[in-house]
Amino acid sequence: MNLFSKFKTSKKTDVSQEFVYDEAVIITLHLEDVTSEDEIKKVEQLEAQIKELLPDGSGVDGHEFGDNDCIVYIYGPSADKVWEKIEPALKKSDFNHPEIELQYGLPDDPKTKSKKFSM
Repeated sequence: MNLFSKFKTSKKTDVSQEFVYDEAVIITLHLEDVTSEDEIKKVEQLEAQIKELLPDGSGVDGHEFGDNDCIVYIYGPSADKVWEKIEPALKKSDFNHPEIELQYGLPDDPKTKSKKFSM
């Protein structure tokens, strides 16, 4: 894998897992170096922890690496219930000040509301 293959890439996680896309929790993790294997492993470990905590009908849909961050996409029937379950794992993680978006509805629906905050 070359150095630039990690930039602006995305990865779907377990595609065999079924979950609903009604609402979302979108987490932006700020990274020191998106090319670092250690940083990538930390993201994948956090995703694995999150998967274990999610309520029924919810799932991690993957992540995208950008300039100096990684965005993790989590979907389910209730953004609030997902957040309630995963917040402790994020607080314990090595990531500083992740940005959180709770999205209430489908992304292309003009009636969708969202709440954004940092930890």
